[in-house]
Amino acid sequence: MRATSVGNAKRAKLQGHGQAFSAGLFIDFFNVSRFCGLMMASSDWLRLPRVIKGIHFDCPPFAGNADGGIILYHVFYLPYMLMHSRVLTDSHMHTPLCGHAQGEPEAYAQRGIEVGLGAVVFTCHSPMPGGFWPGVRMLEEEFDTYIQIVRRTAHAYAGRIDVGLGIESDWFPGYEGWLEELHAREDFDHVLGSIHFFAPEYRERFNTAGDTDAFFRRYFENLVASAKSGLFDTLAHPDLVKNHAPNQWQFDVLRDHIGECLDEIATCGVGMELNTSGLNKRFAEMNPGLQMLEMMAARDIPLVIGSDAHRPERVGADFDHALQLAQSAGYREVQMMWRRHRHPVSIEGVLAHLQDWQNNGHRT
Repeated sequence: MRATSVGNAKRAKLQGHGQAFSAGLFIDFFNVSRFCGLMMASSDWLRLPRVIKGIHFDCPPFAGNADGGIILYHVFYLPYMLMHSRVLTDSHMHTPLCGHAQGEPEAYAQRGIEVGLGAVVFTCHSPMPGGFWPGVRMLEEEFDTYIQIVRRTAHAYAGRIDVGLGIESDWFPGYEGWLEELHAREDFDHVLGSIHFFAPEYRERFNTAGDTDAFFRRYFENLVASAKSGLFDTLAHPDLVKNHAPNQWQFDVLRDHIGECLDEIATCGVGMELNTSGLNKRFAEMNPGLQMLEMMAARDIPLVIGSDAHRPERVGADFDHALQLAQSAGYREVQMMWRRHRHPVSIEGVLAHLQDWQNNGHRT
């Protein structure tokens, strides 16, 4: 709890500075209505680098920190960018520190620009204690390096694309306290919670003696437990387990059980991800598929879109298809994650933006 309190105090202090700074400068450049809207939104957008009317405002009082990493706090962000739904974010991508991703963070940010994104959020696999599933995540001693390379990228691309700092952490019983302290060590923009059914520790703990249906069901029960933990903003690739035995996955058999689990998740206030990388897995459809996505929409569970990119060329991949799928499932908005707050973005507006982007000669 102490670490969480420190993190909250740090966040409150930065928000206070940002609001005061914005009050002193906004009136000079914008009309009163825009100023009022910005003042309401500024506390959520302290780290959004943005070019406003061709002028790039750096804020020296808010740049830099004790460990030498650079944060540029830009409190100027036009609410109509959200209202007109032009801010499309890829909220799930990795860095080489996880041991199975390729390309430096700058290459991911550059790809985000090329495909018309307004922001990218890095969510590399978090360290875990006690040798939990090693080789697929950063080491604990690499955590500060991760923060630094993401901030380096944010600095390098300020004014061209917003670069956020997130983390993808594995939910597993008994590790909740450790993760709570880890998440309090930085002011993250997005904390993803994942259940990787193929982790050796998971298979050992939740072995169902070859009963595949029971293995599927237990996965969704664990998804509920991860939501109830309060550790995460978004549950990543929430039907990933269908890749455990693709030939035996029958959604209709599990529908009622999944519905009961989604009922509980909907009470937790956590979002769920539509992960486009599912198209490249053994069960070749997005995570989740349309049927589960429809059930999530019916329960008003917030939806976040991520590519789960492990290579730069995967950034923003299949987002147009993902948006159309979400729309057909009943969603009208997707969520942009920043400073661990959700900001709704109209699917219709984003699709129009992507179409304009392609019509103007950009190739995705």
